[in-house]
Amino acid sequence: MAADKHFFDTIRRPLFGGRLNRKQVDGLNRLVDYAVEHDFSDVDTAYALATTHHETGRRMQPIREGFARTDAGARRAVTSI
Repeated sequence: MAADKHFFDTIRRPLFGGRLNRKQVDGLNRLVDYAVEHDFSDVDTAYALATTHHETGRRMQPIREGFARTDAGARRAVTSI
């Protein structure tokens, strides 16, 4: 199903500073496809997109906790609080 041009035109500037890379587009499309496939409401879809935007630092791709480069660094990030 993938998101349409209007979707990307609407979010590009306010949420991504005017630019989206291929990985961001792919991640957004995967999230939208999942939401459609599982019949998410508009509110649930918006929540999933917003949470992913925040939790991945706008990358829209899986990341290690704390943006660590290694698993050990990720463990330190979550245990140092």
